[in-house]
Amino acid sequence: MPIKKQVVQEKLVKIRNMMDRIENMDFTEEEFGEDLDIQDLLVFRLEQATEAAIDIATHIISAKKLPRPENLKGLFEVLGEGKILTGETAEAMIKAVGFRNIAVHEYDDVKFDIKRVYGDYKDDVRDLKRFCAEVVEILEKE
Repeated sequence: MPIKKQVVQEKLVKIRNMMDRIENMDFTEEEFGEDLDIQDLLVFRLEQATEAAIDIATHIISAKKLPRPENLKGLFEVLGEGKILTGETAEAMIKAVGFRNIAVHEYDDVKFDIKRVYGDYKDDVRDLKRFCAEVVEILEKE
C-alpha cells in the first residue's frame, strides 16, 4: 500500500501548528513554574504534536509493510532501524513518546518533573520540526 500523502500532510500541518503555537507562547521560567495554565497548555501542545507523529509513523510502517512494533516507542525504533528516519531523529522521537506517555498517564503524579519540561521544550520543538522535515523527504521519494 502506498503512503497516503494527504493523510500524512494533514498530520504534518498539525505538528507544525502546535510547534508554531508553542514558539508564540511568551513566558519566563518563573512564570512557567508558577502558572498551571501555561504548563498545561505547553504539555498539551507537545502531546498533540507527538500523537500526530505517532499517527504518521504508524501509517508509514503500515504502508511500507515494516514489522509492527509492540509499543509506541517501537514505531520509531522500526523507522530508525529501517533507515526511514535518521538515528538521531528516531531517538528523539522515542524520547518524545516517553514524554507523551508520562504526560498522558502520570501528569498529576510526582514522576512528572515540570522543571524538566521547561528545560527541554525548545529541544522538543526542534526535534519535532526535524521529524517533519524527514517525513517530507520520505513523501518526496514516494
